[in-house]
Amino acid sequence: MKTLFLQGFGISIKVVDGKVRITNGRSLFNNHKKEREIIEVSGTPNFDKIVIEGTSGWVTMESLKVLSDYGVNVIMVDKKGRLFANYNQIGGSSEPLLRQKQYECFVDKDRAEHLRKWVVSQKIESQIQLFKELITKLKLVNNNHARIIDNAILNMQKHYDKLGNSHSLQRLLQLSHM
Repeated sequence: MKTLFLQGFGISIKVVDGKVRITNGRSLFNNHKKEREIIEVSGTPNFDKIVIEGTSGWVTMESLKVLSDYGVNVIMVDKKGRLFANYNQIGGSSEPLLRQKQYECFVDKDRAEHLRKWVVSQKIESQIQLFKELITKLKLVNNNHARIIDNAILNMQKHYDKLGNSHSLQRLLQLSHM
């Protein structure tokens, strides 16, 4: 599936007349447009994830519930790409089993290390993918910004390659924050 990427000032996700209305914000890249992009979702959307970059705007609880019913995750990151909110649905009847499995994983040192590496690798892979999607948009607007992001992707790839040899929690945390 696809990722819907929203950025800028004044992003909104709300329910209007039973449909989820998603309005993209204004930014340096789309400020020249008079009308902001608006997407209305009334059935199963063609995306499974919404990534919101920025801290200006609003999302209603009702829209989060409807998006959750459609299986759409909503992820919020700051301007540096650091996660500050993640909304996704957890199956209701399987939650106690999930909690038990999480505890079992926590007490098993080998599984805990594997899980730590997996989480950090997923974070880095997600950031690389996000930057690759962003770079295609930027090449149309500004090649200088595209080169900067391309260098950031190469840097993230170097850290990703070091992940397999990292065995301490401290080293994993260093790699995940670089």
